[in-house]
Amino acid sequence: MKFGKLGVSAAVVVAAVGFALYKRSQPAAVEVVKLKRQDITTTLAVTGRLEAVNRTSVASTTGSARVQKVLVDVGDRVVAGQTLVLLDTRDLQDAAAIAKADLAFTRADLIRAKAQTEGSKQGSMLAQLALRDRTVLVTERDRLKAQVRSLSEKRRQTLAAFDRIKSGARSETVSAAEAQVAADQSAAMLKESELKRAKRLFDEGVYSQSQLDQAQAAKDQAAAQLSASISQAEALKSGRKEDIREAEASVKEVEANLEGAKANLQTAELALKNRTSERQAAESTKAQLNVNQALEEAGRSQIEAAEARLKQAKSRLSQSSIVAPFDGVVTARKIEPGQVAAAGATLIELSSPGQLRVRLDVDETYLGEVFLGQEAVVSASALGSKQIAGKVSEISSAADPTRGTVEVRVSLNELNPKLVSQMTVDVNLIVAKRQNALVVPRQSVTNAESNPAAMVLLNGKAVERRIKVVKGDETHWVVLEGMDDGELVVLNPDQTPKDKKLKAKVVEEPKG
Repeated sequence: MKFGKLGVSAAVVVAAVGFALYKRSQPAAVEVVKLKRQDITTTLAVTGRLEAVNRTSVASTTGSARVQKVLVDVGDRVVAGQTLVLLDTRDLQDAAAIAKADLAFTRADLIRAKAQTEGSKQGSMLAQLALRDRTVLVTERDRLKAQVRSLSEKRRQTLAAFDRIKSGARSETVSAAEAQVAADQSAAMLKESELKRAKRLFDEGVYSQSQLDQAQAAKDQAAAQLSASISQAEALKSGRKEDIREAEASVKEVEANLEGAKANLQTAELALKNRTSERQAAESTKAQLNVNQALEEAGRSQIEAAEARLKQAKSRLSQSSIVAPFDGVVTARKIEPGQVAAAGATLIELSSPGQLRVRLDVDETYLGEVFLGQEAVVSASALGSKQIAGKVSEISSAADPTRGTVEVRVSLNELNPKLVSQMTVDVNLIVAKRQNALVVPRQSVTNAESNPAAMVLLNGKAVERRIKVVKGDETHWVVLEGMDDGELVVLNPDQTPKDKKLKAKVVEEPKG
């Protein structure tokens, strides 16, 4: 009996060991996905905030004024033209009264200035009648002065030209021509000597007829050149003498005219000395007229300024009631009764609730994936499973230097009463849509951003392969190079041994 029990126990142990050895010899199962093609949409997920398309900051345009009443609060709905804030008008009324009084005083001053100008005009007219003959003398005197100045300048220019002709460029040209004649004479004598030598050698039978002819031609050419140089030098000498005579005559003519003009000017100035008192009186009268006309013109400018101040004071008084520029909702109240509203400072902020858009702050790293007109899908907790389509309508031209983001706005294709201004929403910007693309699970790819690789199951072993991928959706990469349809890709490459026999366990979707 004892031995029977021992035999059974031994058999159980042997069976267990055998099963363990069998299990160890079997390949380990590894989860894989069979690659296939599908349509895929690449998105950029960004969180944004709704804002009113039509919004404004209502401010005071009357200058600094104390607030009397604030008639609305945050959340109130208002209509265009509804009074939002009332300002204290006492200071504005005082300013309008002062401007009106200032205008009346300025008009009175202008009336006096006009009367004085009329009196000055009469006196100036009488003075001009008395000086009518003198005016003719003054005109003639001024004409003669101008003539003397002109002739003096002409005399200076004529003398300068005369000096240039006597000792300038023409003399240098003549000297150069004479030097050329001397050179050509030397050349002619040399060619004459060479011809004589050629004739002697020809007679002795040393030179041929052609060599003699060449010497004769050279001599004739040198003689012709000498004749031309002599003719040119003679012409230059003759022309220079004529230029000097003409220049000298011009100087004498100008000097004679100048002396005559000076004599005429002296006569005119003597005639004017007898009318000095009349001239001084006329100038005094004219100066007074100019003063009075300037006062009158200044009075007109002062009236224009006073009228502008009165108009501004009335305008500020009329704007003491701050009204809504359009139908909307009060989103901010930044002033209270008793406070002073500075010119241009925001008092009330309004937005139109019916027109909303999404403002996004996109990291500048992803700006290359954003473009005008880009499709977008907007979702929010308030909408439940419903999504609203939109498109990118604005992209800021500058980035926020502190946050490294770029402001982007998305317009909505439809309105929804559940959406309100300043609500947080999720936006998926459609970066690309690919049809029939080969995709691989994201968890199957290692070093996807720098040196992507994946494991494929070949002949029962996991083999690493370098691939080329681009962004797909949230769970997939799109394969561009390195894999084909139907290949088995290991889901978890980091947990899969490369040197062991493996058995494929095909799954439809990646886990986790």
